[in-house]
Amino acid sequence: MSIPMEENQNEKRDTRVKKFIFIAGFLFILYNFTFFVGKNTVDIPFWDQWGLVPILSNKINLWNLFIYQHNEHRIGVGLIIISLLSRLSHWSQVLEIKR
Repeated sequence: MSIPMEENQNEKRDTRVKKFIFIAGFLFILYNFTFFVGKNTVDIPFWDQWGLVPILSNKINLWNLFIYQHNEHRIGVGLIIISLLSRLSHWSQVLEIKR
């Protein structure tokens, strides 16, 4: 009777060890990624963000932000959120990435 119980305990311990190794590996990779991004971030708009600079630098009402077409699609609520965040952070790309 003790043999099946020992096997069950060994399986539970193996499962816990595997979960611990997985979580530790994930946290290690996440830490390295965030450290790399934080160290190498520049405060310059990237690629298609340059198209938003004229829109966000001018005071435009919410409706015009909502219906603004960027490239081949309308951004809608996302552009309103980006506009609010850019005003709060003074268009700081570093702050957007690190927070």
